[in-house]
Amino acid sequence: MYNATLTTDCTCQAVDDNGDYIENENGEPVLADRCRGGDCWDYQVEDITEAFLPMWTEKVGIDKTDLVDVSSKSTRWTHEPFRAITQLENILAVLYFGNDYTLEFTLDGSSLTVVRYSHDEPTGASFTIKPYKPE
Repeated sequence: MYNATLTTDCTCQAVDDNGDYIENENGEPVLADRCRGGDCWDYQVEDITEAFLPMWTEKVGIDKTDLVDVSSKSTRWTHEPFRAITQLENILAVLYFGNDYTLEFTLDGSSLTVVRYSHDEPTGASFTIKPYKPE
């Protein structure tokens, strides 16, 4: 079993309105509370897209431009079902949610699942990802 995490609650250096890194009076980096940019975010995305997902695509015989079926029986605080058909390379965009969230990916054999935690999903919304097969 393999796991990977992508979270907006990562530690990265804060930036000002000009995109310059902020330092304290001692010249040390000021850390951002939340981020979707900077090294920590980029490293998480790279880990998932360049290392984790390729393990799954090899097992199921698809590549990043192939279609996948992303589904959940219950999302958000309203417990809405969710389904999206998208290219694997766009999967993170389908799973992104609001401002603050965590995506926990699990690969067990050829089964890929993601649990998304957010303000509206404090106990997690579980997604199943499968190669898309038209009906």
